[in-house]
Amino acid sequence: MKEEAFRRAVAHFQQRELRQAAALCDEILARHPDHGQTLALAGVVALLDGQPARAAERLARAARRDPASADILSNLGTSYVQLQRFEEAAAAYERAVALRPDHPQLRLNLASAYKALGRYAAAVAQLAALRASGKADAEALVEMGNLHVLAGDPTAAIPHYRDAIARTPHLATARRGLAYALQLSGDASAASEEYRRLAESQPKDPQAQIDFGLSALRAGNGEVAIAALRRGVALDPGHMPARASLGKLLRARVPQWHFLMMGDEARNAAYDAAIRAAVKPGALVLDIGTGSGLLAMMAARAGAGHVFACEAEPVLAAKAREIVRANGLAERITIIPKRSLDLRVGPDLPRRVDVLISEIVDEVLLGEGIAGTLDHALSELVAEGAPAIPRAGIIHAMLVDSPALHERDYVRQAAGFDVSRFNEFSRYSCSAAELRRFDYRPLSEPMEVFRFDFTRPGIVAESKSIGLPITARGTGHALVTWFDLLLDDRQTVSSGPGSPSSHWTQVVHVCADPPVVEAGDVVSVQASHDTHDLCFLVAPQS
Repeated sequence: MKEEAFRRAVAHFQQRELRQAAALCDEILARHPDHGQTLALAGVVALLDGQPARAAERLARAARRDPASADILSNLGTSYVQLQRFEEAAAAYERAVALRPDHPQLRLNLASAYKALGRYAAAVAQLAALRASGKADAEALVEMGNLHVLAGDPTAAIPHYRDAIARTPHLATARRGLAYALQLSGDASAASEEYRRLAESQPKDPQAQIDFGLSALRAGNGEVAIAALRRGVALDPGHMPARASLGKLLRARVPQWHFLMMGDEARNAAYDAAIRAAVKPGALVLDIGTGSGLLAMMAARAGAGHVFACEAEPVLAAKAREIVRANGLAERITIIPKRSLDLRVGPDLPRRVDVLISEIVDEVLLGEGIAGTLDHALSELVAEGAPAIPRAGIIHAMLVDSPALHERDYVRQAAGFDVSRFNEFSRYSCSAAELRRFDYRPLSEPMEVFRFDFTRPGIVAESKSIGLPITARGTGHALVTWFDLLLDDRQTVSSGPGSPSSHWTQVVHVCADPPVVEAGDVVSVQASHDTHDLCFLVAPQS
């Protein structure tokens, strides 16, 4: 009767009918509580049914009945692992390995238990014995590498990962482990190469793409990092570290002001009108620093035969190409991912262009290198007499009374301490500000300080002393400057206070020693530029 019931229990187990097998085992054990085979079978059934505590109790009794069974001890160890009773798991596996020292899985199980206990050297010893016996497969070699990494010796891990890859080239865990060990060893370039291979072999694995992107970032290859992180985030949109890294990379290459610029309707309308006036049907146009491709598309809409638009930032160039294609203008606009200074007639342009368009200015007008850029373009890329948009730039200055502006960039006391020496950091520089956000009073009329002709090459550094007529009594806390950009004879955009253009601000030059002035005074101002940076110095009143 007992043997027949046991055979039926085994049959149910083999058919994975675990509940029926467990019920028969319970019936047998109710009458024969020390039946070793039934105890062992009941333990395995409970283990497979997700009842590790019940499994451990049955298997421990089975092991006492049959202490020479490596299989029972192995299953007992596994039940203890599921219960996170790793000391008892290791003891069970040790007894199993002692009975069957050449059994690969038993040594792997014991190594895993040691690993859970933080006994990395003991775990490595088990896997080393397995390797010495010639029975270590690629996954065992990967685990040896992992253990060396956990033990703080990534260099020792590298040969094991390489051996695993040699045996099983497409084993992702081996490639990932090797890449990580190389990274920890300080070889960022080699690590990035392994992450690249992993990403190529696992194109649908978001973590592989993300790991490659982050490794490329560490190796200083930002463009590759962006492409890989984009793939990873597309596969796993909720991976927050990858989203944060990708966002940081993109912001560094495409600052927020691009959005403000594209949304500046006054600026867009003025450029569009100037471009329509300058571009004749069939004209060849060059747009320098195209960004999103907006001005290039305006030129195409105005009737240009073809527009060449250059953009030095690869991320922006690729996005401009997408935008142009989405607007159905890919046949009429060519995006060139280069600086304009690197363009040549012949390799890049079919001939000198008929119209030059650019918008490469910052708040100080010259900071993005417009002078040198246009000088090269007019000399090397543009037909003689061709219109240039913008055609000129003017810098204006005005003295203002504004304690709020002065205090923003100048300190004396903080929490009762004299911190005035910190003012050196603002004394020789300027800062952007929206004047309308501060209380201020003009002490002078705006005065033109510099004028630049962007239709002719040859802008050079300049320095001058100007007398600024004072129109109101007050304290000259700051000199405020802005520019007018003359697109053509009719269209002008300005960064001045009260301008309808919304994305540029004014520039504040704080006076270290603010002059007290009266209407009718003339304040001396030293002004200079080196074709890139502006510098102003307001002389103190005597």
